[in-house]
Amino acid sequence: MKNFKKQVEELNLSYKKEILRLCLINTFLIAIALVINIFYFQLYIAIISIFAILIFNLFYLRRYSSIKVKRQELKKLEFVSMLSYFRIFLNNGYNIYRAFEECKQYVSDVFKEDIENFLREVDKDKSIQPYITFAHQFNSPLYEQVMMSIYQMVDMGIDNNYLYQFNTLLTRMRKETLDEKLNTQLSKLDSMSMFPLIGAGIIMIILAFGIILIVGDLISGF
Repeated sequence: MKNFKKQVEELNLSYKKEILRLCLINTFLIAIALVINIFYFQLYIAIISIFAILIFNLFYLRRYSSIKVKRQELKKLEFVSMLSYFRIFLNNGYNIYRAFEECKQYVSDVFKEDIENFLREVDKDKSIQPYITFAHQFNSPLYEQVMMSIYQMVDMGIDNNYLYQFNTLLTRMRKETLDEKLNTQLSKLDSMSMFPLIGAGIIMIILAFGIILIVGDLISGF
């Protein structure tokens, strides 16, 4: 439960609201299952109802991990896109701080808040630490290298050598991000290929219970 709470809070969602939503959905599903079993009670229907509710909860709880991964992917894509504008501002004579300020108009509100927090930390701490901390959210060494490259331009000045290094890292970052997106799409396709197998398994279970009940009725009839 602690892991679930942490996962929800990392997504900036209300833990109480998510628990309440899950309880209401489960209450609704259980109520439907009870009504069905009251009017059409069969052992296999009861077992299928329980099984269906458990499967629903499993997939519902997994959605938080999917949301986190999706947000992470979108944030990476947005950061890479933003750095393209960032490079244009540098080439037009802007300093690092002002280039980040100007880039805020090209990002989402969520990422804009991240940049504003980063710039506030830079105001308080002139070391490389705010750049490393900002890069940690992407969970990639390459993103740390890019931010370190940006800090070098702050510390040593913007010259052609540092711009070339930054451009090289930015190209690698684009490739890595696009490769990750492609791999994610392939993983989704692989997981979707399992659904027919799961459906076939459920049908086999239903048929097995149906056969057992029919055989039981025949035996009791004799």
